[in-house]
Amino acid sequence: RRPFRTAHHLTQQAIRNFPQIKEKIRERELFINPKLNLRSLAKDLDVKEKELSRLINACGNINFYQLINEFRIEKFKQLLESPKASQFTLLGLAIKSGFSSKSTFYTAFKKLEGMSPKQYEKSIKKS
Repeated sequence: RRPFRTAHHLTQQAIRNFPQIKEKIRERELFINPKLNLRSLAKDLDVKEKELSRLINACGNINFYQLINEFRIEKFKQLLESPKASQFTLLGLAIKSGFSSKSTFYTAFKKLEGMSPKQYEKSIKKS
């Protein structure tokens, strides 16, 4: 019984490297490019496209876009809590985080956080 269908295609080394890959994406903020796709990310990280896709699916149990949107939402939340946040609308902050459309941003945010960006903003202003 294998935990993941695709895991047997991946080396243990590749699986161990996944946290470092995520760290590189976060540190270099590669997700801020709204046109980012699997091919360009694989190239930036110097990883084979197929291997990167399988790694994301197997280690993260999500797809490429879900992973990138998680980084973007994390960035959005950082920006929202920064002193400059008041100079931007929620959509403006989302765009600075790498989202290219309001609908993608709202859908991804709600799925990940269980509330709308506006509700989230209210919840952090209370605390």
